[in-house]
Amino acid sequence: LDSHRDIAWRLSQESGMKVLNVDYRLAPENLFPAALDDATACYRWLLDEGYKASQIAIGGDSAGGGLTLATMVHLKSLGVELPAGAILISPWLDLTASGDSVTSNDKADPMLSGGALKSFADMYLGKLDKKAPLASPLFADLSNLPAMLIHVGSTEVLLSDSTRLVEKTKEAGGDAVLEIWPKMPH
Repeated sequence: LDSHRDIAWRLSQESGMKVLNVDYRLAPENLFPAALDDATACYRWLLDEGYKASQIAIGGDSAGGGLTLATMVHLKSLGVELPAGAILISPWLDLTASGDSVTSNDKADPMLSGGALKSFADMYLGKLDKKAPLASPLFADLSNLPAMLIHVGSTEVLLSDSTRLVEKTKEAGGDAVLEIWPKMPH
């Protein structure tokens, strides 16, 4: 929560909206699907508190961006009304690290490497399948999801996660806008 308090405050100030910063369980102490269960419970709590799905946007950065997409896919599978939209910043969507930018940007991204992604995926999943749709939501059915705004840097190892998300979303008939920031690392 401390690391993201500033960005949550800034989003609130710029949008004029309330922002809820969620303290979901983290790996390696809490393996998948703990974070997904927490994010789903939080969204349901907002609905129980009287917020309409049309008043809610969810978002996250890095692993939180992947959690954002996984949460929407999970909510859809549960038949829960989906939020109005989502914001994903440098989302980590493919725990197999199969995107082209994992290798092409490996030396250009000073914050994250392909090797680190593989290590983090092992810590998050243990022995579970890295292609499981709720763990790696890039491999999920992306139809009928809310509109998404995705921001990513051009020199990130996760760049191809974002570009593939936009492609797959549009192929599924959805709406996704991609903003690629030049020479920005993770």
